[in-house]
Amino acid sequence: GKSYGWTIGVAKSNNLTDWEYVKNILPEQDCTQQGLCAPCAKVFDDTVFLFYQTYGNGAKDAICVSSSSDGINFTHNPNNPIFRPHGEWTNERAIDADVVTFKGKTFLYAATRDANGQIQKLTVASTSLSPEEFISSRPQDWVQGADFSILEPELPWETKCIEAPSVICRNDKLYMFYAGGYNND
Repeated sequence: GKSYGWTIGVAKSNNLTDWEYVKNILPEQDCTQQGLCAPCAKVFDDTVFLFYQTYGNGAKDAICVSSSSDGINFTHNPNNPIFRPHGEWTNERAIDADVVTFKGKTFLYAATRDANGQIQKLTVASTSLSPEEFISSRPQDWVQGADFSILEPELPWETKCIEAPSVICRNDKLYMFYAGGYNND
């Protein structure tokens, strides 16, 4: 059989304790031929949307989206990748996606790096598209929120890296959890 780089595994459970492997989501698009990983699954209107990154492309890695009506079989957006940041402050890489709907928009958070590829920091894009339109969204539908990083390493424990943002909404505010330090260094 064909050898793949990183893939995304799918498992199912009826009790959230015992899990059964179902399948791997394989690289089926040109942008994911080197691999795909770091999935963020969100359910909107009975459809699972999987936001994930291409892998193995260095500064060219970007965020993609696929959808599924059963949580197992996914249809890839033909316009993937849908987001990578731009500007002199970034090397344009985007990894570690997280998505949250807030005040009528959907926000896509991701990690990127500085122009030299040394310091990892966070970026955000948003769209007013409805969830059913995510699967046909284009890069221009996801508008970068700022021409600078929204969060970058400042504290000693963060070293040179902030990554893996996870955002929740509570009491009309967004709260972000994230990791600091490359590989928790």
